Amino acid sequence: MATFKIWVLRSNKKRDGAMPVTVQLTHNRQRRYIATPHVAFAPQLDRHGNIKDPNLKAITDGIYRSVKAIFDELSFRVCAYSADELKALVVRKLQLAGEDGSVDFFAFSDRYVDSIKGRQPGTSAGHRVMLGNMARYLGRRTININEITAHFLHKYQQWMAVQGSARGGPLGERGQSLYLSCIRTLFNAAQREYNDYDKGEVLIPNRPFERFKIAAARNLKTAEEKALSIAQIRAIRGYAPRGEKDALARDCFMLSFYLCGMNSVDLYRCEELLAGGVLRYYRAKVTGRRGDRAEMRVRLEPEAAPLLAKYAGRDGRRVFDFCERYASMGGFNSALNRQLKIVGKAVGIDDLEFYYARHSWATIACNDCGVPVDTVDDCLAHSDNRIAKKSYIKKDWEKVYRANRAVLDAVSS
Repeated sequence: MATFKIWVLRSNKKRDGAMPVTVQLTHNRQRRYIATPHVAFAPQLDRHGNIKDPNLKAITDGIYRSVKAIFDELSFRVCAYSADELKALVVRKLQLAGEDGSVDFFAFSDRYVDSIKGRQPGTSAGHRVMLGNMARYLGRRTININEITAHFLHKYQQWMAVQGSARGGPLGERGQSLYLSCIRTLFNAAQREYNDYDKGEVLIPNRPFERFKIAAARNLKTAEEKALSIAQIRAIRGYAPRGEKDALARDCFMLSFYLCGMNSVDLYRCEELLAGGVLRYYRAKVTGRRGDRAEMRVRLEPEAAPLLAKYAGRDGRRVFDFCERYASMGGFNSALNRQLKIVGKAVGIDDLEFYYARHSWATIACNDCGVPVDTVDDCLAHSDNRIAKKSYIKKDWEKVYRANRAVLDAVSS
C-alpha cells in the first residue's frame, strides 16, 4: 500500500538551523522523499517534529492536497508502480503544474529551451523569440497548455498576419510558419514529458495539430534560388571589400564554401584541428543524432588555409576567432547576413545569405562535378536512415575530401 505525508528532515539541519520540508512516500516498504522549496526552523515545529506554524502549515497543506489528488486519481493503479516510478510520477505531475494539475506552456517551454541551449543555440533562440511574440498576443506570459487548441492557433495566426511583427505590423508568411512550428515542437515535447500513455497518465490530451495544419510559406526560396552558379561564386571570391565588415562577410562565406558548406554556428564553435590539417566538428543542428553524433571532418585545402591563418583563434578555445569577435553565435550570424546583402548587391546577387554557400557547394558538387548524391549527403553531415550506413559502415573521409577538392577545382579553373 502506498502512503505519503509531509515530513521535515530534521536530520538534515543546515548551519542556520533550516530543515528541508519534503513529501515522504512509502510504497512496497520503501521510502522515497520529494523535495519542496520550503524549509522549517525549530520554533515552527512541535515536539514530535510536525509543523505547527500556521503560515507554513497552510503552504504544506496545499502540497498535501495536490499529492492526495494524484493518489485519488491513481486509485488501485498505484500497485503497478515501483517506489521510484511512483516518485517520478508525482514529481512529474507537481513540477510546473498548477493546483488543478495543468501544465503552463511558458513555464515548460522556458525549461525546455534552457535544456537545448548548449547543443542547439539557434533553435533555442528561435523558440525564445516565438515565446515573446506569443506573450505579446496574449498580454501575459502564462497559459494552460490545454488552452492551445486548433481554434487558438487559428486566432493567433490571424493576429500575426495583421500585427505580429516586432514593430506592430504584419508578420510575413515565413515568420508565421516558423512560430507555429516552434509551438508544435514545444507542445510535442511537453506531451512526451507529461504523458505516459502506457499507464493511462495523460496530463495533455489535446492534439491541436491534427486539425490545424501549418501552411508552407509561399515566399520561401527554392533550392534553385539559393544555389549560386560557379561564376557567381567566383564573383564573391573576387569582390574587393570596402571595410573590415565587408571582408569578414566575404571571407566567412568563402570559408564555408571551401569547407563543404559548413554552417555559421559550426564555424563559430569549431574546436578541433587534427593532424594533417583536418577540421573535425559535430554539426550543431543535429548533435543529438545517435551513432556518429553528426561528426564531420573536412580537410583544409590551400584555398582555405590563408583564411584559417587570418581568423585563427587566439585564446586556444576555438579554431577560429569568431567567438572572440562576437559575444554570441546569433550576433555573428546576423552580422554576416546583414553585410552579405551589401556584398551581394555589389556583385549582382539579390538578397545574398550565408546559407547560399552550403546550397551552392552541394549543387555544384552534384550537377557540375558528378559527385553522387549519397556522397554529397556525407559531405553535408546529413542524417541517413539506412541502418547499415549509419551503424555498421565506417565512414570514408577520403571520399569527402575528394569531393570537396573536385568542387574547389571547378570553381578555380
